[in-house]
Amino acid sequence: MNLKNLLLIALLLISVILINQLTEEGVKRVDQRLSTTPEVAQQDYYLKGFTITSLDQSGEPQHRMRAEEMGHYTGDGVTTLQQPHIELYEQGQMRWQATAISGTVDQQENLFSLSGDVTLKQQGEIEPLSLTTVALTIQPAAGVAQTDQAVTVRQGVNRIDAVGMTIEQQGPQLHLHSQVRGYYELPTP
Repeated sequence: MNLKNLLLIALLLISVILINQLTEEGVKRVDQRLSTTPEVAQQDYYLKGFTITSLDQSGEPQHRMRAEEMGHYTGDGVTTLQQPHIELYEQGQMRWQATAISGTVDQQENLFSLSGDVTLKQQGEIEPLSLTTVALTIQPAAGVAQTDQAVTVRQGVNRIDAVGMTIEQQGPQLHLHSQVRGYYELPTP
C-alpha cells in the first residue's frame, strides 16, 4: 500500500470518528433539552354533570361538589370546573354553599379556587350571611374561605363592602381586610 492510500484511509477514519462524536454530542444536547422541557399538560379524563362527596375521618360529609363539566389534566394534576356548586359541611350539617362560573381543584392541597360571579351562602341560620365576589379560595379541611378581591357581605337588609376577606369556620370568624364600608338599616319602631 502506498503512502497516498494510507493517508486517505487515515483521513477517512478520522472523519468517521469526528462525525460519530459530533452526532453523539448532538443527541446528548437534544436529550438534555427534552428532559428540561416542562411536560405539557394533557387532559386524562372528563366528566359532565356529576356529583362527588368527600367524607371526613368519621364518615360524615366534608364537602359535596357538583359541576356541569370537569376536566383533569396530567402534569400539574389540575382539575378544572365549569359551573361548580360546592356544599361545605360541619359535623354532618351543611353550613355553606358556594357557586361560581368556573373553578379549579388542587387535590394535593385540598383547595378549591372559584372565579367569576362567586357567591357563598351560609346555611342553617335565621339571618344567614351571603357573600359575593369575583374570586374565592376554599380549604374545606381547614374550614377557611378567603379572597383578596372586592367582596359584598349581606345579612338581611344590611350590607358590608370590603376588599379582602377571610372566613374561619372555627370560631366562626369573619375578617374584612380593608376599605370596609357598612350599610345598616335600623329597625322601625
